[in-house]
Amino acid sequence: HAFTERKDKVAVYDAELADIKQQVDANSAELDRQAAALAAQAQTLDSLRTSGEIAAYNTAVPAYNTAVRSYNNLAEKTKQLIAKFNNILEERNALALEEQELFQAIDSRPESRSTR
Repeated sequence: HAFTERKDKVAVYDAELADIKQQVDANSAELDRQAAALAAQAQTLDSLRTSGEIAAYNTAVPAYNTAVRSYNNLAEKTKQLIAKFNNILEERNALALEEQELFQAIDSRPESRSTR
């Protein structure tokens, strides 16, 4: 019974980990896309500033700042997901180790050793 409970809980953890990994991968791809867009916006802002187009620069800054906040928010959410992933992975691995130790304890009966 304890073995089955642990095995089932490991399966639940594995499903959670797969879901979180999918979210982290999707967020990472979106962060890459946003980083590229921010770099392009920053380059445009620099061009406007250096060419003396201060009114256009001032008009474009709020949109850039909003995009930076969006990027930072997604980066923070992704960081939290990674921390959650690592915590679950640690719990999952500890449980899997217990499961393995239980299995080895069951398998270490004297009659089992003679058949090895």
